[in-house]
Amino acid sequence: GGLPITSGADNRVITATGANALTGESKLTFDASTTQLKITRDDDSNSGLYVFHNDGNECARLTQKGTGHEGTLVLRDGGTATVILDGETGSNSYINSGNVGIGSAIPAAKLDVVGGIKADGTIRLDNNTSPTIYLTSNSTTGDSRLFFGDPDSDLVGRLSYVHNGDYYTFYAAYGERFRIAGNGDITVTSIDANATG
Repeated sequence: GGLPITSGADNRVITATGANALTGESKLTFDASTTQLKITRDDDSNSGLYVFHNDGNECARLTQKGTGHEGTLVLRDGGTATVILDGETGSNSYINSGNVGIGSAIPAAKLDVVGGIKADGTIRLDNNTSPTIYLTSNSTTGDSRLFFGDPDSDLVGRLSYVHNGDYYTFYAAYGERFRIAGNGDITVTSIDANATG
């Protein structure tokens, strides 16, 4: 059996001898002033915290990667990496199993977000058959809206579907311009006196 750690000194280094021992090449210390358990390396190995199943398969790791200060979190299932969060600049992180929820404990899609999404750039849909965007409302009276421009400004284009009226409306620069009813009828609701064409 091993010897217990006694005397409770801060920054105590655990060392031993043998093939599986913690040595000076991989230091494990506990600092009571910060309540931090630290794993520090002296070389360029991927030192870190590893978790194994009793059959010898790795389940997870939290390591310092390579020769720099990059941190990596890897979660595995049966030896296959299902989650990788790579702190190295330019490296990819991914989740390749199951669904991811933000604000949802039971995500219904690859990415299920409850709340608003803001993208500073381009949103791209790639599909070999038919890329699709759905705008849905959980209310039978709520509107589904697609904005063009800044939604916080009146000077914005907007295409809306009004559930309780079964019609589509198109807004541009301060107001509704026309609507399309469910039966296909088109009604011009306002015209800008300064418009041309």
